[in-house]
Amino acid sequence: MNPITYTIPLNPITWKRAGIARGTTFYDTQAKEKLAVGLHLVNQHGSRAKFIGPLRLSVIFYMKLPKSIKDRNLGGSKYCYKTPDLDNLYKFLADAINDTDTIWEDDKQVAHIIAEKIYDTDPRTLITIEELA
Repeated sequence: MNPITYTIPLNPITWKRAGIARGTTFYDTQAKEKLAVGLHLVNQHGSRAKFIGPLRLSVIFYMKLPKSIKDRNLGGSKYCYKTPDLDNLYKFLADAINDTDTIWEDDKQVAHIIAEKIYDTDPRTLITIEELA
C-alpha cells in the first residue's frame, strides 16, 4: 500500500494517565477526544484496507503559539521545546488510531517513528503512514 497522509485539524492532544478518585480508577478519560480524532482519520482513510506488517509513522504536531511568545521572535527556531511532551502527544495519537479499528491492527506495528512538534498559527497534526518492506 502506498503511504497515506492524514490531517487532523485540531489542537494536538496529549495522552493523560489513568486517574484514581475515591478508590475508582478511570482508565479512559479522553474518550471524546479520541472519537473526534478517530472520525477525522476514518473519513480520510475511506474504504482503504488496513495497514499490515511493519509501519513507518511520520508525524508533525503543529502547536499553537503560546500567548507568552505570540508577538515575539522565536529565536530563529519554530521547534516547540516546551510542554507538552512529544511522547505524550504520540501516545494519544497511537491510542486514537487503535480505537478506530480501521487504520491498522495495533500500534505495535509501528517499527519506525519520525515525530516533531513545531509552533504554527494553524494548530493541527499531520500524519503519514507507510508500510515497510
